[in-house]
Amino acid sequence: MRPRAPCPPPAPAAAAPAPALARRLTSAALAALLATAAPSLVAPPPPAYASPSHLVRVEDVDSPALRAGLNAANERRFGDALAAFEGALADDGPSAALLSNLGNVRLSLGDPDAALASFDEALTLAPAADSAILRLNRALAHEALAVRADAAGDAAAAASSLAAGVADCDAAIAADPGEAAAHYNRGGLLQRGGDFAGAAASFRTAADLAPGLPGYRARHAVLLLQLGDPAAAAKELRAVVRRTPIFAEAHAALAGVEWARGDGARAEGELEAAAALDSGWKAAGRAAGAARWPPALVAAYEKLLALEPMMGGGEG
Repeated sequence: MRPRAPCPPPAPAAAAPAPALARRLTSAALAALLATAAPSLVAPPPPAYASPSHLVRVEDVDSPALRAGLNAANERRFGDALAAFEGALADDGPSAALLSNLGNVRLSLGDPDAALASFDEALTLAPAADSAILRLNRALAHEALAVRADAAGDAAAAASSLAAGVADCDAAIAADPGEAAAHYNRGGLLQRGGDFAGAAASFRTAADLAPGLPGYRARHAVLLLQLGDPAAAAKELRAVVRRTPIFAEAHAALAGVEWARGDGARAEGELEAAAALDSGWKAAGRAAGAARWPPALVAAYEKLLALEPMMGGGEG
């Protein structure tokens, strides 16, 4: 038997994903599910330790080294997982599942170059039915490379990596148009590249396909302010915080939107709600330094923290 790597099932709020029983769950969906307790729009979603298609239990994997790596990865012991997967590769030879999980671990350990090489090789071995999720995880490696290139001031390399990531998401969407995470990952790449309208459209599709994931809807809502519709942004974020009142970052985003609209009382109330869940949201620079927010929202939020004049006027 050539083992396939398992994917963690949906977890309750704040719980680690259970490693034993697998189901099809992509990296972005996993991040959004885990965001319901300490929710965040902050970091790129972590890769899922998943094979793209079949239900399988860790204990059903033949290779002891691969089984050990899967358990370690699901427990976020990435150094142990790396050693186990590299041992399995040496002992058992390459397979799409092994290389995919090796790529995920390498990405989690901050080595996107090695991760990309693993995903590239995995795609040469994977059946067509499994290629979509592999492409989604490869898109995360491209995004990490884009972030690194941008930090180094290499705009051309950053743009090239973002374009490659979008192409992977597009291929995944072509293979499975109903895969919400493909649209979500595409939105993140487009936003990072400054295409706010395209990003908003992708996030909206992701949210419509996965209405139970508030992080998807929030990512769409915050872009509405950037696109010049603060009333719509406020309305959508209010719906998010009603459904998920412990979503600290959604409260913070709504605070910034309300300040931009000129509603100081609501802005202050949402800021207090966010800070009650996470006091860090009252720290200057938090939005710019941590949250994946568009520039208009970052500016509004920082003005709120500094109690600078509101941008808008009136309610709506």
